[in-house]
Amino acid sequence: MDIKKCSVCGIEKKVDEFFKRRAGYDHKCKACRLAYNRERYQKTIAPYRKKYSYGDIECKVCSVCKQEKTISEFNLQHANGHGYSKYRPECKICQSAKARSNLKIKASRKIYNLTHKEELKRRKVAYLSNPENLEKSRAYAREYHRKNPQRQRDRLFKKYGITAQQYDEMFQKQNGGCAICGTKKNGKKMNFIIDHDHKTDAVRALLCTQCNAGLGNYRDSPSLLRKAAAYLESFNP
Repeated sequence: MDIKKCSVCGIEKKVDEFFKRRAGYDHKCKACRLAYNRERYQKTIAPYRKKYSYGDIECKVCSVCKQEKTISEFNLQHANGHGYSKYRPECKICQSAKARSNLKIKASRKIYNLTHKEELKRRKVAYLSNPENLEKSRAYAREYHRKNPQRQRDRLFKKYGITAQQYDEMFQKQNGGCAICGTKKNGKKMNFIIDHDHKTDAVRALLCTQCNAGLGNYRDSPSLLRKAAAYLESFNP
């Protein structure tokens, strides 16, 4: 067993009594390291950590208006287990004012987006014209859809005017596959695409990515699809 000498207590100990570091072992043994960490915490961190008791307190200073008020004027928040106050830092009045301010900000942003629609579109096109920005946007979208798959489904259901139950019923009628080729898998995508009429926006069926792209490439024209089929059949032996 390897032996190592502690730089603090000067005692030679087994390496198991030293914390493992990325490059070897710590120069302090575990006992000396823990004692050093406790002493450093009491000197540098503990004096600046304002803690509150979970017991009953009568007054509290609001972090916004800086006024000392009775505890009944503060809302409770979930206790985080670190000794901080179980009451919100801002009083009820300041909390309500903050909520109203956020609603006003959201409303003003919505009005701005509606009145500057074309300008925002031009700015978006200019931003995405940079390949680096385009890749950042795509990476963010992929990560967002990975973390929020249900949000994407809800957006599509709202767009096409159907419910999740109607989608599942269509999926069952198609035996769990594409309405054209019948494939049961849709590549990396979890759900089949909702195909719709681009003139009337009426939902038609659920298709895989390739079949849906094929219809789009042929501009949803039955005559072009028939010509394409005849073209392929003419080369068959």
